[in-house]
Amino acid sequence: MRKKLNILIADDEESIGYSLAGILEIEGYNVAVTVDGCEAVELAKRNDFDLAFFDIRMPKMNGVEALEEIRKFNNKIVVVMMTAYAENVLIEEAIKIGVLECIGKPFEISKVLDIALRVEAGAVARKKSVVIVSADTFGFLDLKTDMVRKGYKVESFLDVISLFGNFSKVPLDFIIFEPKSMDELKCLELKLKEQDLKTKIIVFVDYENASLIEEFKQNGVLFMRKPFSKIELLESMRD
Repeated sequence: MRKKLNILIADDEESIGYSLAGILEIEGYNVAVTVDGCEAVELAKRNDFDLAFFDIRMPKMNGVEALEEIRKFNNKIVVVMMTAYAENVLIEEAIKIGVLECIGKPFEISKVLDIALRVEAGAVARKKSVVIVSADTFGFLDLKTDMVRKGYKVESFLDVISLFGNFSKVPLDFIIFEPKSMDELKCLELKLKEQDLKTKIIVFVDYENASLIEEFKQNGVLFMRKPFSKIELLESMRD
């Protein structure tokens, strides 16, 4: 039996939100509508939505801000941003947080229905999450750009303390780490165990400590030397 998708629409233009909801309901989907980003967050807390369409520009809380809040407790909902404006900065932020795509207004209904069908069929894969921890932000800039282009969700932190302050209960697939010492690496491993996160750690080193490196390798940590090969690194991250 077909499982009905639960869909959330947030658009401060009521006519657009309710018109889209009506079309989706005719197709057999369960739809909730709001005109406010704040209420969209509250609805997402109380309901198990599969798919959301957010207007990127709304009063009180825009679509990107609403998505940021929702990602703190739900990393599964598939989100599509809608915009009638050239909101390049907001679109870039939305992509970093994790949206399926951004569609322009006025949009074709066939496009919306195609998205719903893809989600219904399970044809939308979750973006894998990568965190880069290094004080050398310039040295990893090209790598970060390549990863975003390949569909990864990428965040950067200067050190493990900054990372720990932003830990959340969402999937974290890879940590690319350039530690100042092996003690930092030990702290990271302990933190991941506390959070029960099955995260692959890739460590870049430019110093030798054979015994400690061997110990961490046994725990599944991958070590690479700088300067590194982007091709080799990306290959190591494939399933």
